[in-house]
Amino acid sequence: MPSAASSRAAVSSRVSSVPAFDDESWEESRPRRAPRARRPRSRSRARAKLPSKLLVFVVCLALLGVVRISLSFAVVQKNLATTRVVNEQRSLAAENSSLAEEAATLSSTLRVRNLAINELHLAQSGTVLYVRAHARSGRPVRSH
Repeated sequence: MPSAASSRAAVSSRVSSVPAFDDESWEESRPRRAPRARRPRSRSRARAKLPSKLLVFVVCLALLGVVRISLSFAVVQKNLATTRVVNEQRSLAAENSSLAEEAATLSSTLRVRNLAINELHLAQSGTVLYVRAHARSGRPVRSH
């Protein structure tokens, strides 16, 4: 006959514990499964992905190089254009100053006076000339 201790062990192994109905929810009282362990990848699969990753890296590096070279080229072109503009500005400033000097000499009082006397035959101010006209000759006669 089975003993009382063995019958209690048999009964306790068949009876499951009833969850307590206090503040715990049913989800928390359920036993949780252990996370599934990932199977290690085979070495051949890891080696197969290496060339594709290397190819992507090389393509990205080449793209970066092309962009860098094109930006450097653009910077050089803009520097050359800026240098041309600065040189043109300097030459225009020099031409402007020479034109201002020429305008000052052409509009000087002495030059205007000489042009009026020599080319336009105008009299100097302060010199009074009287002109007599004879009815016969038609030419004026100067008298001082």
